[in-house]
Amino acid sequence: MDVPVAHARDYVAAYGSVTAYQAADHRKDARHVFLHDVVGRKPVVSCAATDRISDVARRLLDSGSAAIVVLDDDHQALDVLTTERLVEWIADGGGDAGQTVAGDHYTYVPNPNYYDKSAVHWSKVVIRVITSQQSVLNALRTGQADVAVGDPSTVDAARKAGLDVAAAPLLWSGVVLADRGGTMAAPLKNPEVRQALNFATDRAAITKALFEGIGQPTAQVTVPGGYGFDPALNETYPYDPAKAKSLLAGAGYPNGFPLRMATPQYQQLNLIAQALKQQWKQVGVDLQITDQANANQFVSDTFGGKYPAFMTAFGQLPIWMEGPSLFLPNAAFNPFHYHDPTLQSLYDKSSRATGDAKAALDREVVAHVTNQAWFVPVVSTSLPYYSRKTVDNVQTSAKEPLLSLTEITPAG
Repeated sequence: MDVPVAHARDYVAAYGSVTAYQAADHRKDARHVFLHDVVGRKPVVSCAATDRISDVARRLLDSGSAAIVVLDDDHQALDVLTTERLVEWIADGGGDAGQTVAGDHYTYVPNPNYYDKSAVHWSKVVIRVITSQQSVLNALRTGQADVAVGDPSTVDAARKAGLDVAAAPLLWSGVVLADRGGTMAAPLKNPEVRQALNFATDRAAITKALFEGIGQPTAQVTVPGGYGFDPALNETYPYDPAKAKSLLAGAGYPNGFPLRMATPQYQQLNLIAQALKQQWKQVGVDLQITDQANANQFVSDTFGGKYPAFMTAFGQLPIWMEGPSLFLPNAAFNPFHYHDPTLQSLYDKSSRATGDAKAALDREVVAHVTNQAWFVPVVSTSLPYYSRKTVDNVQTSAKEPLLSLTEITPAG
């Protein structure tokens, strides 16, 4: 039997410091364990007897085998493990799950002195770091996890796997035209050039191709129902390549220009970037993309002002919080520290206002940023959360799009 791990009752990981199937219990001198596919006898993984079972299980999870044979250093068979047996062995308590390993998993147990015992729903909570979106989905499918943060690329697969999906509008994704002063890319200093890039963007096509069912085209730096949102603003830049070409010609760039842009590889931003490259090419703009797999390097380079433009997926915030993060002179997403006195004035008024007056001023802030084309927003999406039937109260809303872990309870 050799089936994809994602379709079997696979190796669920204990979250502790168990040795790899306790090889020493079989042979005291066995220093290593070699795990081979039962049918093909091909190597799957090798590990030291002291390796954590969680690490071994993750490697097995990617191996595609449904059963393994345990061999010693001399490749003599010690045992055969089916997935069911490994699951049973782990479930019987094979593991010290009370440990935390920084960067791998974090284990929480109840505070025995907490005053409200009724609010404590779990004897233990383990938060595991999983960087691969496919591995996240596999962890839920196989019972390794009950709840996980999802990704637009796996929403359909999650639903087909019978998982519950909770999501509320949270992110707008698009381009930060950071060099508004023209320090690196002189064309970006002209608002008409920035507006041209917005007119050259077919938001509906990108949304349909990459985010169908979970995204909406947008031209503003907020999300439906979010702070400062105005439905009318989404009509500011209809897809109009002829208009884009006219604006570029009027700004002195009838043949377009090259533009360097960086993108990370999460939230499908790199795919949006490639779509924009093809669309902007139609109006003469040569988008030169640096696709950075290392998210930390991407942040360091873009926030450090090494690129005149970069992709982002920005979460909705109250305007008074969004300003210092997104568009004020010292904001991280304004690495060239561009200052707009009108925007600063609107922001200051909005921050002091309350009630309906504040809501109106919030919309003015977003409208000003939109009309000045500091950004090329493309799509607004929800941040999906996946859960199994083992838990309840995994829910979000427009004003609270982030999941509250404290509200999750056992099912029933």
